[in-house]
Amino acid sequence: MNFNPVPKRANIAIILIVILGTCNIAVAIEDESVNAQDGADVFLKYCAGCHGFDGMAEYEHAPSFSMGDRLQQSDQVLLHSVMQGKHGMPYWKDKLGVDEFRRAIAYLRVMAERHSSGLPPRQKPIPEKHYKFNPVGEDEDYWENRE
Repeated sequence: MNFNPVPKRANIAIILIVILGTCNIAVAIEDESVNAQDGADVFLKYCAGCHGFDGMAEYEHAPSFSMGDRLQQSDQVLLHSVMQGKHGMPYWKDKLGVDEFRRAIAYLRVMAERHSSGLPPRQKPIPEKHYKFNPVGEDEDYWENRE
């Protein structure tokens, strides 16, 4: 005699819960990577002129995100730095949406992970046009065409 204390319907329900839970995890991971790839567009167009297209800073005091500079900070601290400006970096408040910056921060973390794994930090091509700030106190900011 085969005695199973859990009725067949309960077994099916447990299997469905496990399957649905796995799907939700997969969707969350996919959403994170989508956010990071959307963030690549923001980073490459607005941030890379100073922080480097491969996350290696163009300016001496700018963080090199591929090397993990400043990435020990929480997303909220990084977002605050971007919105309010920090040292020579001008503020971005009211220039782009908070969600765009959150996605760019997700991309910074992906770049650092790729670099630490021995992969190229950047997967997307450099955009035709990108923004490059001059450090605060210097001449105007400008759009730069890729050469």
